[in-house]
Amino acid sequence: MREIQELRIATDQTMETTVIEVVNPDKGKFYYAFKNPKTGKYESVKMSCFDKPITIERATRRFYRRYFGSVARVTRKDYDADGKNPSTTKKPIKTIRYTIKVVRLISSPTTS
Repeated sequence: MREIQELRIATDQTMETTVIEVVNPDKGKFYYAFKNPKTGKYESVKMSCFDKPITIERATRRFYRRYFGSVARVTRKDYDADGKNPSTTKKPIKTIRYTIKVVRLISSPTTS
């Protein structure tokens, strides 16, 4: 008879998360800036309010891979004035929320 062993490891991991909220989006542009942790200088990417998540993901991927050896994943959710999904309510978009999660462990949650 064979014995089956199972190993489970559970860790408390807090991934670095950044949320960008665009309220009352228009056809304007904004800059998403990164501060180089070694030099203190800023790098920026010009973006549109309605850019797809992959645009931010490409910009963050280059930054986080270069300085931290990590990967970023970006999601986008749109909300109407009632905080609901406008694709189901057919109301105009009031808020766009981009969530950037970086596969980089941090010691504890922080806010700034």
